[in-house]
Amino acid sequence: MANRDNIYPHLALLAVALAYTFNYFIAKWVFDYIGAFGVVAIRNIVGSSVFFIIGTFVVNEKITDKKDYLLLAACSLFGIVINQLLFFKGLSLTVELNASVLMITSPVFVFIISAIWRTESLSGLKALGLLLSFGGALLLILSGRTLSLGGNTLLGDIFVFINSASYGVYLVIVRPLAQKYHPLTIVKWIFLMGGLIIIPMGTPDLLAVNWGEIPVKAYWSLLYIVTFTTVLVYSFNAYALSKVNPSVVSIYIYLQPVLVAFLSIFFAKGQLNWEKGFYIFLVFVGVFAVTYRKKTI
Repeated sequence: MANRDNIYPHLALLAVALAYTFNYFIAKWVFDYIGAFGVVAIRNIVGSSVFFIIGTFVVNEKITDKKDYLLLAACSLFGIVINQLLFFKGLSLTVELNASVLMITSPVFVFIISAIWRTESLSGLKALGLLLSFGGALLLILSGRTLSLGGNTLLGDIFVFINSASYGVYLVIVRPLAQKYHPLTIVKWIFLMGGLIIIPMGTPDLLAVNWGEIPVKAYWSLLYIVTFTTVLVYSFNAYALSKVNPSVVSIYIYLQPVLVAFLSIFFAKGQLNWEKGFYIFLVFVGVFAVTYRKKTI
C-alpha cells in the first residue's frame, strides 16, 4: 500500500510552480514604480519578519551544530542574495522570452552538481526525463517566437543565467539541512543572513520611491510577491527538499511554461494547438520519469 505522505511534497512543488506562474502575469505591475533591488529588499524584510516570528515562537528549533551556520550562510548567498538580486535585476535588463529560456537551465545545473558531488544517484531514466522536460519546455517557450540572446540584453541575460546556476547550487546544498531541521528554521536563518546584504543594496531604490503615486494594482502585485513567491515558495521548497531529492524539486520548474500556456489560453491571450500539446506532453513525461520511484514491498 502506497504511503499517502509521498504525495505531499509533490503537491507542495505544484503549488510553487503555480505561484511562479501567476508571478509572470502579476509581478510586472510593480516594477514601473519600485526598482528591482527595492522589491527584493521588501521581499526580504517581510520574509525575514514572518519567518523569524514563526521560526522563533512557533517552531523554536535550535541549530545543533555550529558548522551548519556556515552551510546556512552558503544557502543564503546562493538561494537568497545572488538568486533574488540577479533575477530581478536581470529581468529588468532583458526580455521575458530570454529570461524564460535561461531559467529552465536550473535543473540542468542541479543534475550536474549532484553528479559531481555524488549527492544522489542519477539513473538513465532521470537523465531521459530531464532531456524530455527541457526539450518540451524550450520548444513550448519558443513556439512562434524568435530567441535573440546578447546585444542590448546581454548583461540582463548573463544575470539571469548566473541566477539560474545559483539556484541550482542552492537546491543541492540545502538538502542536508532540510533533512536535519524544520523547513521554517532553515528559511528563517537564510533570510536573516541574506538581509545583511540585500537590505543595504535595496535601500537607495526604496528611498527613491514616491509611495503616494503607486496605484492600488501595484500594491496588490507587491503583496502577491511577498506572500506567494516569497513566504509560500521558500517554505514549500524547503519542506519538499526534506522529502525528495533536489533533482525532483528542480524538475517542477518545467511545469511553469506549461501552466503559463494554459493561463494564456484562459485569459484569451493564446491558443492551444497540436504542436504545443505535444510539447506539453513531453514535459509531463519528463517530469514523471524524474519523479518516478519503484514501489517497495
